[in-house]
Amino acid sequence: MLRLLLCCFLGMASLAAQPIHFFETAYEGDPRDWILYDTTESHLGMLRARWGFDGDWSQWDLRIGESSGAIQQRWREQPHHWECRLMDTLVSFQPVWQDQTDAWRLEGPEGTLHYRREQDSDGIRWTLVQGQDPWLVVFNTYYDDYSAWTVAFLQPAPSPTTQCAALFLTAHYSVSWR
Repeated sequence: MLRLLLCCFLGMASLAAQPIHFFETAYEGDPRDWILYDTTESHLGMLRARWGFDGDWSQWDLRIGESSGAIQQRWREQPHHWECRLMDTLVSFQPVWQDQTDAWRLEGPEGTLHYRREQDSDGIRWTLVQGQDPWLVVFNTYYDDYSAWTVAFLQPAPSPTTQCAALFLTAHYSVSWR
């Protein structure tokens, strides 16, 4: 009986740790509400702007499985300095260069990571790297459509908090929604 309970618990723990494979806007043309999916295209969680009025994009609610978290601006006078809190883990992120939103520095459980945006004829591609080693790539799923994104992992998946920080940057800074 103990073995059966242990197997069930480990199975549930691995299900909760599944990486995010795909995310898209919940409503056409509304970037305030995103749905996250796993590799089996099952609903994994959501990312939603907390305030839906007055153009306030400073706080976001986050849910992955049964875990809740938040993404918010660290200081009002520095709108590109953010932090993501999920499952007792904190990742802070800001642009590498002041007000230039195509290169980011993330500080979290994996140490210092960099997240870079590149644009080519197919669309936008973001790459999360540590040193010179790419960890994941996020790209727009459909040509010239920035409401759906696919995540490809090149290394073991980073923490869910780091994944969510990267996906937030993709959704928030790829195009000018605001």
